[in-house]
Amino acid sequence: METTARTQTAFRFSNNLLERLKRNARKEHRSLNSYVEQTLEKALGPAFPKLPPDFTVSDEILGLMADTFVRPLPEALASDPKLASLLERYGL
Repeated sequence: METTARTQTAFRFSNNLLERLKRNARKEHRSLNSYVEQTLEKALGPAFPKLPPDFTVSDEILGLMADTFVRPLPEALASDPKLASLLERYGL
């Protein structure tokens, strides 16, 4: 299993915001750190650059992907409309 390097840091939040974050983390049965990290990741979007609208993937690459690609579960696609759109666009 791959581990992600992490750096400890500190932020100042208003008391109200901190309580809301804690409450939402509890609702999802997650640590505050995990909840804040995921919330920020969602807000920032994908870590890779946005592809131009005319970007195409060669049939050779698509063929290779079809042999090794495992389609995400419907729940994952429902929570990631960008991924769902790309999969639909390329027929994967």
